[in-house]
Amino acid sequence: MRALASVASMTEDELPPKRKPVQPGSIPEPRQWARIDEASAARLGIVRGAVASVASGLGLAPEVVLAPQVQRYLAWAPLDPSRPSGDEVEERMVTRGARDWQIDLTLDPVCDALGV
Repeated sequence: MRALASVASMTEDELPPKRKPVQPGSIPEPRQWARIDEASAARLGIVRGAVASVASGLGLAPEVVLAPQVQRYLAWAPLDPSRPSGDEVEERMVTRGARDWQIDLTLDPVCDALGV
């Protein structure tokens, strides 16, 4: 009962946040992307489509061909147009732990779909 009384006497600023705060450098949940950054949401659809196409041709689930977290990482931030085509995409794949065979299968289709 003391805990309830203590919370009841707190001001709005003293209460904990209703949602877990987003950590700097983290990627928000994809369901929020359209509200936060429409261009990133569009890129995610493009990346997902390219991966799904590769997966379909192999008879595998897209998340096996390239992990969803890697797909989100590729799509969240815009690519640097001054970098050579595909280098940044490959670097992002490696950074997020994509295996060599996943990169071999998806790098070109994802780059083509993103226009890099």
